[in-house]
Amino acid sequence: MGRIEKLLGIVGGIVGVLIGFFTLLIGAVGTIIFAPGGLFLVLFGIVTVIFGILGIIGGIIVDKNNKAASALMLLGGVGGFITTHILWIIPGVLLIGSSFLVFRGR
Repeated sequence: MGRIEKLLGIVGGIVGVLIGFFTLLIGAVGTIIFAPGGLFLVLFGIVTVIFGILGIIGGIIVDKNNKAASALMLLGGVGGFITTHILWIIPGVLLIGSSFLVFRGR
């Protein structure tokens, strides 16, 4: 496999983790000031960080196991869209695109 898939997966995962921490921060502030939905943002932030980590792991194992790497990056990419919606556009495109490149065997 090429370095492009690995790079896209790792960069998408890192950006995803950063967006997850941002969502977690917004939720924590919302919980502190007793805003409705603050706790849900904290939970979504934690899950988003997990999806980002899945993308990083998928990018790392591209050379060893193509199918597992593709599945992990696709799961991270789609799952992030479910939890953070529009914030996930950049990491989602990177992770899903890398997943399709790995799957088709570039």
